[in-house]
Amino acid sequence: MNVCSHFSSRLPLTCVAIAICHLTLLGCDASNSAPHSVQQEQMRGHEVPVVSGAELQMLVQQSDELVLVEFGVNFGCSRCDDMRPQIARLAGEFEGQAKVLRVDYNANRGLAAQLGANICPSYVLFRRGEVVVTRSYPTSADLLAADLDAATTRNHEHSTPTVNGN
Repeated sequence: MNVCSHFSSRLPLTCVAIAICHLTLLGCDASNSAPHSVQQEQMRGHEVPVVSGAELQMLVQQSDELVLVEFGVNFGCSRCDDMRPQIARLAGEFEGQAKVLRVDYNANRGLAAQLGANICPSYVLFRRGEVVVTRSYPTSADLLAADLDAATTRNHEHSTPTVNGN
């Protein structure tokens, strides 16, 4: 076997592994881009409230609605910037069925890691205080909407009393 072909066949895999490690370890760097305009977000959908880790734990435990949480940052992360308008749109689409919140990833890395959110942005869906699903970037609003739809259906099944046909 040619030594050059051995290494060149593994080079793409090595590059992907390095990129994943880089993204996982570094998270989002708030120094890379200009602040995102909240006005732009409001024009595309609903404003997604930012809550602290302690507030999140309280809201998740007390909510009868589903809670979708984005662990991201408000600026400096192109991945978060890509997803921000999509998440704002989801907040509008699922208003009354699910709360959509944002938690600062950099300030709450420990909590994010406990919930399986190991890259910025990551999304955690809760139902009655329990994690239903965790998704990390790259993802899409369509996948998150499908998760919300499925969880909404299950949420109604568990909360709707069954009637005996006797």
